[in-house]
Amino acid sequence: MWIRTLTLTLTIAAGVVAGPALAGLRAPEEAIETSTAAVILPRSVGGTLLTKPCSTCQSLTVRLESDTLLFIGKQQVTLLEFNKFLQSGGPYGLTIFYDKQSFAMNRIKVSAKLGRK
Repeated sequence: MWIRTLTLTLTIAAGVVAGPALAGLRAPEEAIETSTAAVILPRSVGGTLLTKPCSTCQSLTVRLESDTLLFIGKQQVTLLEFNKFLQSGGPYGLTIFYDKQSFAMNRIKVSAKLGRK
């Protein structure tokens, strides 16, 4: 019993000590949840996407970079594979993660399985 009490006490103490330090942290990226039917994704590096993160938000432009990671489900793919998959059907759910300062796309994830047609 005393081990549970000690563990709980240490956990609470760690939260109290770390709380102010963590309060100043900000996420380096934002995410936009949308659909492949609602946007036209860039087909090449350097291409841009104009979108609105929410219905009351201002439009913003995000850019596809050479180091942008592309996923179909959990499978990382090349830009060629990504574009070929999107042309084969849809619409699919889409999440675009981008850097809040540079507006470069960090990752794009399509909610589908690679084998699905």
